[in-house]
Amino acid sequence: MDRLKKGANRVMFFSDNTLVINEFEEIVKKRNPKNEFIRIDNILNITDHLNDSSYSKPDIIIMDIQLENIIVFNIVNRIKNSIFKYIPLLLIKKESDENTILQFYYSYVNCFIMKPDESGKIFEILKSIDEFWLEVVNLPQIHTN
Repeated sequence: MDRLKKGANRVMFFSDNTLVINEFEEIVKKRNPKNEFIRIDNILNITDHLNDSSYSKPDIIIMDIQLENIIVFNIVNRIKNSIFKYIPLLLIKKESDENTILQFYYSYVNCFIMKPDESGKIFEILKSIDEFWLEVVNLPQIHTN
């Protein structure tokens, strides 16, 4: 059995902005209509979804999240201290404090992306994420279903 695969085809995406969710889903589906896009609009549903065996597990988790850092750290720790710790976790956040960014990396966030102030720039970032993480990167196959 192969233990690696090229690119992600099950993407879990959380954002508190429906427009951003819709745009990223369109980007992902345009590249490959067979990609599975898991929309999360309530942050608490991320870990619920990961623990629900009736769903396919994601290849990548992307969080565009603007909640307080303590809440985000809690969610990151719940993901990274579970059997899903090998799923790449990308965090998009408006945060300029270097120590906080380093703490996210120490908590095993795989990629921290500074959310731009201009709303249009986020779509450029989402396209870059799609091109790199869904096409280029080799990811571990860890799915049980």
